[in-house]
Amino acid sequence: MSVDAVEPDSPSDESPLFLTISEVAQILGISTMTVRRRVQAGAWPSGRCGGQHLILREFVDDVIAEVRAGRHPDFDVFAAQWLAKANKGAA
Repeated sequence: MSVDAVEPDSPSDESPLFLTISEVAQILGISTMTVRRRVQAGAWPSGRCGGQHLILREFVDDVIAEVRAGRHPDFDVFAAQWLAKANKGAA
């Protein structure tokens, strides 16, 4: 194996657990202000680190899966259901 080879399961190949507001906006094709408003309102699952809001990638992936499945979720309603389900699983 060469020094430049990277194992497929190495941590460097994994997607990040959190995304920035800008990254979420780009992925979902919406404005950063829309994402920022939803996060600041507490409507979307997020946390803060060093003054920066971070959104769970799992939430974004689940939104994308809903749309790919042909459903048309209201993101805020979906987020409320997603958070309720996540909180129930944590209890």
